[in-house]
Amino acid sequence: MHVADAWLAQAGFTPGQPVLLSFDYNTRYLTISPDYDCTIAGRPMTGTGARP
Repeated sequence: MHVADAWLAQAGFTPGQPVLLSFDYNTRYLTISPDYDCTIAGRPMTGTGARP
């Protein structure tokens, strides 16, 4: 996880910040953006996995 945190920090994200990874297999694009909703499969994260 240290490598992923360092790579995301270079992209402007802070360690521990929820991010949304979106894969488009047709165009082969990977989109990384802040996850403002903090959901998994459309359901809000709760408990220890949820972060503000």
